[in-house]
Amino acid sequence: MTFLRTTFTSHALNRVYERLSLSADEISSIIDNDLACLLGEETGPHDRIHKLFYSLPDDKYFVAVQDQKNGEVVTILPIDYHNKWQISANVLITSRDLILNNQNLKLIEDVDSPCSSDKEYKIRVWMKDQDGSLNTLDLQTISYHNPFRSLSELAKSSDMRKLIRNELNQIPIELSEYIYLVFLSESNYSEMVLVENI
Repeated sequence: MTFLRTTFTSHALNRVYERLSLSADEISSIIDNDLACLLGEETGPHDRIHKLFYSLPDDKYFVAVQDQKNGEVVTILPIDYHNKWQISANVLITSRDLILNNQNLKLIEDVDSPCSSDKEYKIRVWMKDQDGSLNTLDLQTISYHNPFRSLSELAKSSDMRKLIRNELNQIPIELSEYIYLVFLSESNYSEMVLVENI
C-alpha cells in the first residue's frame, strides 16, 4: 500500500484551531507515526477510517476521521461528539500510552520528507492610485508549512488569513486605503492565488 501523508481539509483544519492546543502538523505526525488507535471504518460511499488519539497539552481524546483514498482528515471530533462506535476504556488507555511513551519522538521534524518542511510564500498587494493606475507591493516573505493540497485552500484557511492580515497591518495607514487586491504566491511566483474578503 502506498503511504499517504496525512493532510487536512479546510473544515478539519478549522476544527483543529477551535478544539485543540496541538497544531495540524503535530496531529498529522501522530497519525503518520501510528500513535493513534484505529476505531473502525465507514461502510458505503465514504471510504473513511476513524482514529482515536490523545492530546497531551489538552489532556483530552479526539477522533480524526480520515479519507483512506487521499489521506485527508475531513474532521476532528471530541469523543463525546463521536457516536459511530463505543470507545472502550482499554482503547482510551492505549491511545494515551502511545503518546506518553513516545514523548521523545520528534513529531514535527521529518528530514526525509519534503512534504513536512516549511515553504516560503509571498504576499503581493496591488495598490490602486487615485488616478486609477495599479502598482504592486511585495510584503514580507512568510515561512509556513502547508497542510493542504493546494495553494488556494491555504489562502482560505483562517490561520494563513490571520498571518496575511498581520502583514497588511504593517502597511502605513496613508497607503492602506489604496489596497485593491491581495495575492498569495509561492516564493518563486510559479503560482499565485487571490485572497478574497481579507
